[in-house]
Amino acid sequence: MGGLLMTKRRAKARTKKTTPRKHSSKRMVGVDFGAHSLKLAEVEHGPLGSVVRTFGVAPYSIDKAGRADLVATLERLARSAHISSSEVVLTLSETEVCMIATGTSADTILQKLNPRLASVAVCWPSDDRLIAIPRWVYDFYHQVIDTAGLKLIGLQHVSSALGRSVAGDGRVGVLDVGAESTSWFVFDHGELVQRASLPYGSEALTQALALAHGWTRDNGEEHKRRLAGDPRTWPEESTLVMATFLERWWQDLFRHLAEHPSHLNDLVLVGGGSRLAALREHVFEQLGLMPREWRMPTTTLVAEELRPHLEPQLPILANSLSHLVY
Repeated sequence: MGGLLMTKRRAKARTKKTTPRKHSSKRMVGVDFGAHSLKLAEVEHGPLGSVVRTFGVAPYSIDKAGRADLVATLERLARSAHISSSEVVLTLSETEVCMIATGTSADTILQKLNPRLASVAVCWPSDDRLIAIPRWVYDFYHQVIDTAGLKLIGLQHVSSALGRSVAGDGRVGVLDVGAESTSWFVFDHGELVQRASLPYGSEALTQALALAHGWTRDNGEEHKRRLAGDPRTWPEESTLVMATFLERWWQDLFRHLAEHPSHLNDLVLVGGGSRLAALREHVFEQLGLMPREWRMPTTTLVAEELRPHLEPQLPILANSLSHLVY
């Protein structure tokens, strides 16, 4: 979050006329503050299941000092996406939370925690583990969302929610390729049995393309997006950069694993970087398994059940739901 500016201005609370519904339903807005853009998805939970009503992505607005303005971006995206709910569920990445193994019911552990912990972290139970987010991280995002005229009602952790979303699919590998990080998870009937992470993602490829061609970073990103399809259409220089990047990226991701991923029933790709056709082909060559589908984290992680935890005013989403098929 370094360099991200939260404009200090109070947005007027939104007032909306509510229309009675024939069946009971609830809408929530999933928000993901990425490295370079903000993602937002509104999901409605009703008697017939969960439906993504709207989805939007926007680059961060830049202030006069050249810093990203999270509040202005969230307000702009909420207007353009025409969301009807003001209740926000925040998606948190692996680098923003800490998983604490308890060996027993996490709900029981919460009742015995030293009160001092609440001053430094917000915690909530997930089976036999506690998920903790630093208090200053929570306070920062809470103020951004509140200043934008919305209400933070829940937090969701990437790996925990992904595990629940594939719980009935046997042994499943999940590859999450973001701009600034990459994560690998293996779930066995929903239980996390293997994980690995890297502090870089598709942005490193953008920088490599820009350097190879003598371009600016923005030109490199535009080139990457335009040629995200069939790798055979790439210029020779770009093909070489891509091949070198993927080989190093794969080695870095799996070099510290006790065993190479194997015996997978399915493979799910997550995040914008995983849309690169060359990346999907490389994964297929390495694992011998074609990814079944692609999911946006924001829509995958908006969950349908709420349950209370340490902070009564902040219910935590207990299950994952919607996804977009690639």
